[in-house]
Amino acid sequence: MVSVGGMDIPSVYYSPSTFSQLFSGKFKLEKLIGIPSILPPAYLSDYAVKFISGLLEKFETALSAHFPLNRLGDQTLYVFRKT
Repeated sequence: MVSVGGMDIPSVYYSPSTFSQLFSGKFKLEKLIGIPSILPPAYLSDYAVKFISGLLEKFETALSAHFPLNRLGDQTLYVFRKT
């Protein structure tokens, strides 16, 4: 269950690999990016250490599209190309 606007909604979570396979018949996965994969998720941003957050953001930008970090994000961005 996922809480949205005070209501609990049934939800299914897929691994990044399983989700991309759902589109493999018509699309080729070009890039997979974990968002965020190093930084804490947005709902924890108040607890992030401010003096290292700039450094972590640079690592995030450089590494979030590379394995295994691209599969560890709170959310995932998929870039597909139609085949």
